[in-house]
Amino acid sequence: MARAGILRGLVWMAIIIAVVVVVIGPTELRYRLLTPAETALAVDIAVEIGVDAALVLALIEAESSFDPEALSSAGAVGLMQLMPGTAEEIARKHDLSADFDLRDPETNLRLGCLLLRDLLARYGGDTVSALAAYNAGPRDVNGWRSDDRLTIEEIPYPTTRAYVDEILELKQTFSGMLLEGELP
Repeated sequence: MARAGILRGLVWMAIIIAVVVVVIGPTELRYRLLTPAETALAVDIAVEIGVDAALVLALIEAESSFDPEALSSAGAVGLMQLMPGTAEEIARKHDLSADFDLRDPETNLRLGCLLLRDLLARYGGDTVSALAAYNAGPRDVNGWRSDDRLTIEEIPYPTTRAYVDEILELKQTFSGMLLEGELP
C-alpha cells in the first residue's frame, strides 16, 4: 500500500513538471532552476563589447548548451563554439594574445562576442546575416544577400536556416528573462 502511494505521488509530480515545462518552456525552466555561472560572465562581456546580451546567450545555448568543454566534430571549441583559426584571426585583429585556451569561458566569450560584433558591423546590424555568417561563414552569406538584408527564407542551407531561426527564438526567451530580472 505504501508503494502505491509513493508511486501515485511520483506520477503526480511528473505530471506537474510536464505542465510547467509546457507552460514556461524548457529553456526558460532550465534557467529558472539553475543559472550557469557562465551566464553572468556572458552578460558582462556582451555589454562590455557592445553586443546584445540576449543574442549572445541565445547563441551560446544553441552552440554549446552552456558547456565550456563542448567540442564539435568539426573542431569548434567552448561556449561559443569557436574554430581555433577563427579565434586566432579575431585575437590578431583586436590585438589580443594569441596564447589562449578556448575552453576557458572568459576567453571564449570575449573572442566569440568580438566575432559576433564584427559580423554585425560587417552586415550593417543585420542579425540574420551575422548569425548565418557565424554558422556558415561570410563567403556563403555574401553570395546569398541580394540587398542589405538577408531573410531566413533566403538562406539556402537548411541547417543554417534552422540555426538562425532557433537563435532568434531563443533570443526572445532570454530577452524576456533579462527584462524580468531572472538572469544577471
